[in-house]
Amino acid sequence: MSGATNKITALYCRLSQEDERAGESLSIENQKAILLSYCKDHHFGNPKFFIDDGYSGVNYDRPGFQAMLAEIEAGHVAVCITKDLSRLGRNSALTGLYTNFTFVGIPVVEALYGDTGVFYFVVFLVPYRMIYYSSVEPLLSPPGLERRARTLPEKLKGWFSPPVVAVFVGLLLYITQWKLPAPVSGVINSLGSCASPLGMVLCGISLGKYDFRALLRPKYLWTPLIRTLALPALTLGLCLLAGLEGELARVAVIFTALPTASLLAAFTIQYDPSRDSQFEAAATVLLSTLLSAFTIPLWAAVLGVCYP
Repeated sequence: MSGATNKITALYCRLSQEDERAGESLSIENQKAILLSYCKDHHFGNPKFFIDDGYSGVNYDRPGFQAMLAEIEAGHVAVCITKDLSRLGRNSALTGLYTNFTFVGIPVVEALYGDTGVFYFVVFLVPYRMIYYSSVEPLLSPPGLERRARTLPEKLKGWFSPPVVAVFVGLLLYITQWKLPAPVSGVINSLGSCASPLGMVLCGISLGKYDFRALLRPKYLWTPLIRTLALPALTLGLCLLAGLEGELARVAVIFTALPTASLLAAFTIQYDPSRDSQFEAAATVLLSTLLSAFTIPLWAAVLGVCYP
């Protein structure tokens, strides 16, 4: 019993950007006050703080975090408490993987490259959608959150979710040139046109809680800039080096230049309770969408020069 009482209560605090004032940032002080109050109210003894001030949650090589892990591995920690799971770390760097390929991508590719471009684009989407919808929970849930191992039927359900099945059906209709009855086609088009606007509404709900000027912080600008400028540039370079045929190369570059999907906001609300993560996801969607209005025409022009 005495050994258990001698164990510490590990209290972890993290802030990704240092406050302007000297010493610990105000946010760290707030986190410490919240954690100490929680320990007192719930009778957790021997509290010890592990603090990373000015460290991003994407990087796990943080001194405070590593020191806490060492104590846990040595058996010195009875319980670990943090303000929210995003303090331990986050997978936000992966948010750029979620692409608005349906409501922006397909119309853009059709306008630029016609039916042939759309065919290549849709064929590529089949495996991509399978990964896209099956990876949402593990990628966007906060690190450290225990999840029940999924059974094979559950994994198959994720791989062949309704959006993935819809891609196969659409591909079949495209190849066979079968036409759906006008009422059915009208209903599908009407429902489809609601998806992106509803996703942007969720972005607005998440962004509405914060000062809009916060969007201009570098931490929120990096992912949209990488999404709309760096990734297409890298893809174009690889296509040129590989000698890829023009139509395929153009579709590949435009795909990587598309903005982040508005569904990312909904996914983050569902799987990550942190308001900071939800704001970051909504900011990524908004900023990448605004940037793409300028960068997609830019990349189309560049592709016209590289693949005349």
